[in-house]
Amino acid sequence: MNFDFLPDTLQHHLPTHPWAQLALGIVMLVLLALFLQWVVARIVLLIAHRLLVLAGHTAWDHAFIRRRAYHRVWYAVPFATVALGIDEVPHIGKWAVPIERIAHAGAWICFFFAMGSLLSAWQDVYASSKEAQTRSIKGYIQIGKLALALVCGVLVLSILIDRSPLWMLSGIGALSAVLLLVFKDTLLSLVASTQLTSNDMLRIGDWIEMPQASADGFVKDIALHTVKVQNWDNTVTTVPTYKLFFESIATIGTCSNRAGGGSSARCGSTRNACVFSPTRKPRT
Repeated sequence: MNFDFLPDTLQHHLPTHPWAQLALGIVMLVLLALFLQWVVARIVLLIAHRLLVLAGHTAWDHAFIRRRAYHRVWYAVPFATVALGIDEVPHIGKWAVPIERIAHAGAWICFFFAMGSLLSAWQDVYASSKEAQTRSIKGYIQIGKLALALVCGVLVLSILIDRSPLWMLSGIGALSAVLLLVFKDTLLSLVASTQLTSNDMLRIGDWIEMPQASADGFVKDIALHTVKVQNWDNTVTTVPTYKLFFESIATIGTCSNRAGGGSSARCGSTRNACVFSPTRKPRT
């Protein structure tokens, strides 16, 4: 980096060879990046940790730590420091541009990973609530992560090739037919998961019967792509989410007692048994 900020007495002791100045500049930039990372880790994020604890949101703080949200924030600091300071390294020449782009992209990747950890922490906190016993937000969380991955991919590619993100989006529009074919199941599951959850057509704990998928038991988990069903014989069947929406299934409401040990007894119901298909309205 530029050494003009140093006193004249120190500048006289600096190496005069270009390669030596380049190496010294890189070392100073790396040390500065590590120092700023330490500052963010020990001061800024420590304050955030203390504020959450003092506000009574201990569950959120534990979820952030478990999902490494704090770590991924301070991982972005060295990348951002290198991206901003690489031009100050003496004799870096043409290497400054690719290094700046890679560091800039790395900082954004760490940021989006931190946002993904935030969504995972939200899911963990929600999982400990009473609502999570019947209503799952896992599908919404996965939709959010999918959107973050899409935005991150477009932004990182635009930085690496030095193009506008709008130019990248126009290219995606031209490939829309191919993308629809490749991600057909994902798009179908996206629509089905949103409709099943928002319209209360299926809940965790519901007993469902779907002979075409060999599913006859409790709904254990509702995700974006799949729904896990624990059958009456304690086997687990994974059903694509879109099949539950586009094909008819029978539900017997939320079960109060789980069948186990190979028993084929049906559970009690808190809601009326019903059969629904895409053409029928969800139960109320």
